[in-house]
Amino acid sequence: MQKNISYPPDPAMSSQIKKQITETTQRPHLKDMVAEIQNAPWIAQQAAKALLLRPLYTLLLKLKGVSLGKNVLFYGQPTIQKYKGSTITIGNNF
Repeated sequence: MQKNISYPPDPAMSSQIKKQITETTQRPHLKDMVAEIQNAPWIAQQAAKALLLRPLYTLLLKLKGVSLGKNVLFYGQPTIQKYKGSTITIGNNF
């Protein structure tokens, strides 16, 4: 079954879509985060460990010639293997 699509799009429909996108991309509320940590304390431990070890992992990767973007965070030590002359680039927000 095909739907009829009109152009230009219906403004009411566009506002509904914008509202849904906004609701799904909002940052979590503090009480939701606290509840999640209480229910799963290992999440906070893993996040803290990742933040504390970030400078070490960044240094190790740069010594191996890996190009890193901004806001890169690893949950565990990355293992890098590459051929001579090759490049590895990890983008932003990874």
